[in-house]
Amino acid sequence: MYNLTITADGFRSTEVHDVQLDGAAVRLPGVPLEIGLVADCSTDRPAYYRVSPGSVSLGAIVGVIVSDRTMPVGDAAVLYMNGKGRIGSQKTSERGYCRFVALQIRSEEYWVSVEHEGFIPEEVRHLFVSADLESIYSSITMESCTRGHCQPHL
Repeated sequence: MYNLTITADGFRSTEVHDVQLDGAAVRLPGVPLEIGLVADCSTDRPAYYRVSPGSVSLGAIVGVIVSDRTMPVGDAAVLYMNGKGRIGSQKTSERGYCRFVALQIRSEEYWVSVEHEGFIPEEVRHLFVSADLESIYSSITMESCTRGHCQPHL
């Protein structure tokens, strides 16, 4: 298994992890590159991509939910959504992991919404879904709160 870093003038570098070599040639799916300097317009970008073992032309989003004390938040409710509403939902594993697979590639905006008792709800918007790749996002940190004070901006 190899990790690749793809760089090009005027673009941000992108990483693809866990690439397997079968012979002399390696073929990667189309890996998205973001334009440099102007790309930081408050969009969340994947920490890296991994070649998806799943069906061709579908994508996946993977992430981990942690507390403000950097502990995994297990059993959190994670909703995967677009402008039309909820697409899927799941609970995080005891290690805080969530993974949405077999996602259609569309130009719509996608996001996740995370809720768990004792934490302020969190959202991550502008998620990238790329064909044949798993978009691996950095940890989503949930802020602890006391009962009755779990609304943002109180």
